[in-house]
Amino acid sequence: MKIREATPADLKTVISWIPDATACRTWAGPLVRFPLYPEDLAHDIEFGPGNSYCRVAAGDIIAFGQLIRKDAKRLHMARVIVAPEKRASGVGGEWCRALIGLARQQGCETISLNVYRDNAVALRLDAGAGFSEVVDKSTPDLCHMIAAGNPENQPECTDGGTCPPIAIT
Repeated sequence: MKIREATPADLKTVISWIPDATACRTWAGPLVRFPLYPEDLAHDIEFGPGNSYCRVAAGDIIAFGQLIRKDAKRLHMARVIVAPEKRASGVGGEWCRALIGLARQQGCETISLNVYRDNAVALRLDAGAGFSEVVDKSTPDLCHMIAAGNPENQPECTDGGTCPPIAIT
C-alpha cells in the first residue's frame, strides 16, 4: 500500500468521486459547499500539510482521508473516501486501518471521527476498525466515535498480523 501526503491537485480526483449534494454531505458534513471546486474545498476542509493523505495504486489515487489534530493527544479522522470503482473490495477497511496507523505514529492516544447514522457502510467499517460510539457526544443523526491510537489497541492487518509502520512517500 503506497500512502502519500495529498496535494491540492488531488482534490480534483476526490471531487470526481462525489456525484451530488447528498453524497457531499455524507462525506464531508454540512459545512462543505456544493458544487465542489478545488479551491473552495481546500478551504472548507482545512486542507494543509500533514493532515491529508492519499492511497495510491498503479499510479492512481484510490482513497483520500484526513487526520486533523484536535489536541496534543487526539487526532480526528475525517473525510475518508474510496474511489467508486474500489468500493466493496476491502480497500475502505485497509485505508481506515492505515490512517489509524498514521495517527498512532504521530503519537496519538485517541482517534475520533463522526459518521452519519444513515451511512451504514461507514458505521460498519469504523466499528470493524475498533471505533466505538461516544453516546454523550452523539446526536440522533450523527455518531461520534473514538478508538485508542496506542499500539496495544492497534487493529490487525488483513493478513492477520499486526500492521507494520506506515511509510509516507
